[in-house]
Amino acid sequence: MVAGVQHGFFRSAGGVYTTIDDPLGAGGTQALGINNAGQIVGTYSDSSGKSHGFLYNPNANTYSTLDDPLGAQGTLAFDINNAGQIVGFYTDSSSKRHGFLYNLNGGTFITLDDPLATGGTDPSGINDAGQVVGFYVDNAGRHGFLEITAPNPPPPGGTTADMILRHGADGFYEIYDIGNNSLLAAYQLGQVGTDWRFVTLGGFFGSDTTDMLLRNANGMPQVYRFILQAVKGDKATAHAIFEDYLAGKLDGLLSISRRCVSADQAGSSNREIEEGLGRIETIKSGRRSGVGDDALTTALS
Repeated sequence: MVAGVQHGFFRSAGGVYTTIDDPLGAGGTQALGINNAGQIVGTYSDSSGKSHGFLYNPNANTYSTLDDPLGAQGTLAFDINNAGQIVGFYTDSSSKRHGFLYNLNGGTFITLDDPLATGGTDPSGINDAGQVVGFYVDNAGRHGFLEITAPNPPPPGGTTADMILRHGADGFYEIYDIGNNSLLAAYQLGQVGTDWRFVTLGGFFGSDTTDMLLRNANGMPQVYRFILQAVKGDKATAHAIFEDYLAGKLDGLLSISRRCVSADQAGSSNREIEEGLGRIETIKSGRRSGVGDDALTTALS
């Protein structure tokens, strides 16, 4: 600490020290975690004294602020693994602490709350297997915890339908297995920004079980936009083609473009249609669509 202000540091294998100071950290910077790529996470205090998490990229020499959207009173990042997963905690508007998991690849914050915590959850470390450690607080004091993320189990026997619910205040999604007019099981799916809305389930990625397509509050999915343009704005025709696409009846670029052309309403050339839909088909066949995928869920301007 120099002149009452904290500064982070990095010590190389050769014993060289480098100061880590976030440029927005008028009140100080603490470096708390590092991975094998040299990416560093920690916290800084701004001029008003509020805490923010940060990520330092040594290759570009850049600092990125990490603020959980629910962290009204501050965010602290404690550790990062080699997959780019970051853990820490945020303080909400009622001054309660909650853990978070942030994935650099997906850009989404997921809240981590130990089910026994009554006074807050503080994750402090994550390994390359995605296992999280830290402590939680209850009426008896502090307790350590180990959180192991695992996929939800298959639906129980007798399941005939599923119901997906979204909590509007924080964007948490849950899925309920239903059978014989009763709820058989319930699982958390994850947390998405509050500006996203559920559209449908479908098979957009060949190697998994199902995918969830979302849209934001401003418009429709990009794949529908291209189809709508291809059929000259005829919404009934576009809707029918889009539904067939989601159901897997139109599996591939050529089948979609031929369907649009066969409607005899194409307002663009075949080449323009195929170029536009080709960008979507690359996403559909190459990687998971939906959450955080700008190319698939970009809103209409």
